[in-house]
Amino acid sequence: LKNSLSATGLSLHWHGFEMTNALEYDGVVGVTQCPISPSSKFLYEFVVEESPGTYWWHTHSGTLGIHAINAIHGPLIVHPEGEEKKQLVDNLNSYAVANSLAS
Repeated sequence: LKNSLSATGLSLHWHGFEMTNALEYDGVVGVTQCPISPSSKFLYEFVVEESPGTYWWHTHSGTLGIHAINAIHGPLIVHPEGEEKKQLVDNLNSYAVANSLAS
């Protein structure tokens, strides 16, 4: 994460992830992680042990308030093992995105 904001710290929080053996990367400012200072970078590095499926992540901040929770957010897809299953998940995701943008 590169924090390009000039006045507040940020972190990333991973919804649905247990963060086994990596709680320090859970991203809740003031609870499990300090904010990444303005103009600083932080590398989140952990082993994904969750079941295949769709999860999501979003920002946390110590000073932006409740609106910072969704300042930056996105999906995080854990693929099943095997190339054929991975391709199926990618195809379903592409279909879902294309159809949600069309409506």
